[in-house]
Amino acid sequence: MIAVDPILDFLSICVWTASITDEQAVSVVIVAESSAGKSTMLKQLQCPTTIFITDMTTRDISNIMADREKRIILLSDFQAMFSHKSTVVGTTSQALRNLLEEGIYNDPFSGAKMHRRFGMITAIPPAAAVWRR
Repeated sequence: MIAVDPILDFLSICVWTASITDEQAVSVVIVAESSAGKSTMLKQLQCPTTIFITDMTTRDISNIMADREKRIILLSDFQAMFSHKSTVVGTTSQALRNLLEEGIYNDPFSGAKMHRRFGMITAIPPAAAVWRR
């Protein structure tokens, strides 16, 4: 990984946003070619307020929500989430959207009442970064 120090500095600042009381932690999407070191960078950001995962379903979201210290999800490959059955992808996408935007009031897996809002730092290859205009 060449010249990633400025990127790691930026991502570290993003992780620090989880420590600001009563504020939403920021979310970031890293766009880089395969084998560019995205997962390696995300692993370096692990700390008490983050959790590093390689895939995500509503069960994972439920487990993450149960840990009150966690505020930022480090998802190494955002595309992995879309490799499940369509029903799993749909419920996971909805739960993730709620978790990142408004905050989830009901655990998507157990139904338990709670309010949690997260930030997420994730990575995708350029081919997956099709932006709507």
